[in-house]
Amino acid sequence: MHKLTYQQRPVTLIKLGGSLITDKTQEFALDEQMLRQICKELAEVLPDCGPVILGHGAGSFGHVLAKKYQTHKGWVNDSSQEGVIQVSHAMRNLNYMVMSALIAAGVPVVSVSPQSIFIAKDHELERVWIEGIEHALQVGCIPVVHGDVIFDQNDGCTIFSTERVLEYVSDEMGQKGWQFDTILHCGITEGVLDATGKTIDFLTPDTVKQHTQALGESAGLDVTGGMNHKVMQSLVMAERGVPAQIINATKYGEITAALKNTRHVGTKIVKEITD
Repeated sequence: MHKLTYQQRPVTLIKLGGSLITDKTQEFALDEQMLRQICKELAEVLPDCGPVILGHGAGSFGHVLAKKYQTHKGWVNDSSQEGVIQVSHAMRNLNYMVMSALIAAGVPVVSVSPQSIFIAKDHELERVWIEGIEHALQVGCIPVVHGDVIFDQNDGCTIFSTERVLEYVSDEMGQKGWQFDTILHCGITEGVLDATGKTIDFLTPDTVKQHTQALGESAGLDVTGGMNHKVMQSLVMAERGVPAQIINATKYGEITAALKNTRHVGTKIVKEITD
């Protein structure tokens, strides 16, 4: 066990967007070629990154069914139980495919089901059990989480996006002494684009209001709010001292450049801009 070694090194959070690894304009469509490319690059760069927690979006798997059954709104009708079952099953299937690709590429990953470690109340976090994630990191494994349907004590069920899952996990771990250096959002756009289509290099809580109209939805169905949700959750993380970066990971080498900070990539979301 090397707990002290890992707790002395900041954790890197990485999210693979649903639009990156699936085709969100089609139901249950995995982008196998892109997923293999991403896994190959991660296998090359992650050994130099210290402890890492990976997350992946729901893409065309979870969002389609969550929209159909209104699972993100809670236990709304007689079909809600079927909705929980179907969304949960779809996410397990997608997670299995992502895990298989990562393992085939040589990335030492273990799957952690958010449905099993979270309980919600009124669509907000009530409790999270992160001991399994901690132990995985302590033995050198990379925990993999994802957006998921979560049981809710008052409303029956809700949906936690991958961004929220990573936020809650890092917040709980932070209270136990773990440090976090960044959260990297891997998507299909050149970061956050302004109204003219130009990449915004930096966003802060003070400057984000200038670009409200440019923060549109994601390509394809997304019950968790698309780019706007991603930016808002990133601002929350930045306020807590964990800067975020949104990049176009379809280009091989962009993940590596972002993690190694060899050049500016995409949009960085920080608490404040310093010289």
